[in-house]
Amino acid sequence: MKEFGDYGELSSAENPFEGVTEATAAFTGEFFAKIRNDTDPNSRMLIMLESINHFYGASWTGTIDVDLSLGIWTPTYWYDPVNGFMGETLFHKYEYSKDFNRWVEAINNTGRLFTLDVSKIEEDFPVEYAHYRRMEADEVYAVPFDGARKGFLIVRNPTMNKESRKLLEFLVYLVSGELYKLWLLSRVHHSLKPIDVEEDNDLIISIFGDMAIQTKYGVIDVPALGTTKIGRIIAYLALEKNHRASPATLARAICDGDPASDELIDSAKKVRQYIYHFKIDHGAVFGDNQLIILVNGEYMLNPYYNLKTDFARFDDLREKLRRLTDIDTKINVLKSIVKLYRGIILNDTTDNEKFSDKVNDYHKRYIDCLMELCVLLKKNGDYDTIFSYTNRALSLEWSDHRIYRWNLLALHKTDNHSTGRKVARMAKRHLTEDAYKKMKKDLFSMNGNEIKLLFECS
Repeated sequence: MKEFGDYGELSSAENPFEGVTEATAAFTGEFFAKIRNDTDPNSRMLIMLESINHFYGASWTGTIDVDLSLGIWTPTYWYDPVNGFMGETLFHKYEYSKDFNRWVEAINNTGRLFTLDVSKIEEDFPVEYAHYRRMEADEVYAVPFDGARKGFLIVRNPTMNKESRKLLEFLVYLVSGELYKLWLLSRVHHSLKPIDVEEDNDLIISIFGDMAIQTKYGVIDVPALGTTKIGRIIAYLALEKNHRASPATLARAICDGDPASDELIDSAKKVRQYIYHFKIDHGAVFGDNQLIILVNGEYMLNPYYNLKTDFARFDDLREKLRRLTDIDTKINVLKSIVKLYRGIILNDTTDNEKFSDKVNDYHKRYIDCLMELCVLLKKNGDYDTIFSYTNRALSLEWSDHRIYRWNLLALHKTDNHSTGRKVARMAKRHLTEDAYKKMKKDLFSMNGNEIKLLFECS
């Protein structure tokens, strides 16, 4: 196989300041003067990339993030003299490693400058050549970097100061250092203190209601995360017994209804993009590890983690309940079960074939446990607690007449008739006619005619 030297140059591991010119000395002096007094990492990144681009008279200068496990490359920060900082770019949002195999090998030569003469690769690497043509690249300088992220500092189409190209081997450390600061800043967004993590490798995923994820590094508690594609992917892998699935299976998990075959094929291709984007946005919460890894063509939750989920805890408590006989102990366990349930799985999966059975099963189990709790609390005459738990339940489920029945009974027993009338009117709005009649009949049989006053104005 031909090496980089056949198409350009791989620099020696020598001093990057070798052969320093007056232009190089002037550039480095101006470079440090510009960034010295600027403390904002985003601003410093702009200054660095713009300065490097101007020094080499290039058409584009930027950093490329490389995820070898997913086979995805994507531009992260860039500058070009036409579109400015982070403007329109000829790069696709995602480039794929399989089209740049020699660069995959190059990534391990951290700090070594690679130059590429595009005109020399057309015959031997036509696919790669086509990508360079799309990006209007004739010559490329690239230096790999490692650290919080792995990637390249790229200069495309340099026209000036080519004799000082090895200077990039020094500049890459400054640029990658700034990337590290930006990565640290991203951790601030996840600085909520995890409350349930006990061991370093604990991974806690909650999927009842809004999704939340905890590790020792922080918490991901993003509104509506569970309704996103990646939220569904994570939830599906958590629910699966062996926590792994093929791209085709995950495609069905992120599509509602009965998707067409073209939609499934497209979704399967995008699975790794969703995983990659999640890694970029929330990778700081997982430290040096990854939440999802690719093994033998299947995606799986990283086995490094000790996975704990709210639904597994829910199931464990229900199993414990079956073995109990003491009423007070059963009440406490039932309270724990009911508190765990914060709503249907991911709040938005009832129309998805991969989730609908689980959604319905857990919701039914929650209602069953709530009913059992109400029966036991009634035996103890604890109507205040019945009201508290059924009132919360009405925010999660407003079409079950049994919840209204217990709520109204508690309000009647605690002489809160004004609120009771409001709840009765709400029940009439949300229940079917038959369910409403059934609720009233049950209430009258439980408490006689006295409770009828709650329905006088309903």
